[in-house]
Amino acid sequence: MQEDNTESEDFKKRYNSFVSKLLENKTFFKDAREWYATTYVLPISQRSFFILISIMGLFTSIMIASIVNSVFPLKETVPVIIESKDQAIYKPIIYDLTKINTQNSKTADEFVSSYLLVNYLKEREEHSYRDGNITKYNEKFNKIKNNSSIEVFEEFKKYMSKSNSNSPVHFFGKNISRKVIIKNIKFIRQIKEELSDKIKDFFRPKDMPSLVEIDYLVQTKYSNRTVSERNKAKINFKFNGIQKDQKTNKYLPLKFTVTKYKNYRQN
Repeated sequence: MQEDNTESEDFKKRYNSFVSKLLENKTFFKDAREWYATTYVLPISQRSFFILISIMGLFTSIMIASIVNSVFPLKETVPVIIESKDQAIYKPIIYDLTKINTQNSKTADEFVSSYLLVNYLKEREEHSYRDGNITKYNEKFNKIKNNSSIEVFEEFKKYMSKSNSNSPVHFFGKNISRKVIIKNIKFIRQIKEELSDKIKDFFRPKDMPSLVEIDYLVQTKYSNRTVSERNKAKINFKFNGIQKDQKTNKYLPLKFTVTKYKNYRQN
């Protein structure tokens, strides 16, 4: 016990001597402030600094994500080229493809194909032979032929032949006309059942549909009355889409062909 008390007294003397020297050198309060700052102030400052850096990083990430989101998807502006021999006589007409009533058109190719399909259907189903102009009749045949497979065009010729009692040819020269009003266009997409196919379709552009259903109204006007009926056309088609030549950087001609055409009368 006596030895412990002696060591304690020696420690007190050395400590008092050390403090006295610090007071004489005027470094006691400076060291005390540094110790206090290191022990209590510095951790708070570091925590605040890390919080500030984290907030700035979060805002930076949000800004980068918004910029990337505004850039994609990339949309290419396609020029509309109109050729006119005499602008004083022939006035160019630009059709707004977005006004076509389609349920599920999402891409430019689908909008263009919708326009081509509507024109094709109207060319087949609309008729007006009041003036008895054979030239218009031949033009209709040529347009259908240029946009149809051989089988589809042969079916159209049979439908338009005089041997068919329902052929519009029997109205030639009479005061009768047929007008088509498009109600709806629906692309039929192939549903993939395999999980691997669904995953692939999620990461790659969807294929162009090859089947479409068009609901339309036919108005047949006679001299004294008008008859309306609802029809549905199921059309299989091939369309190469809007493509560019990599060498010339020019747009390639559109290739559109109807491979199957079926018309149904609705109640």
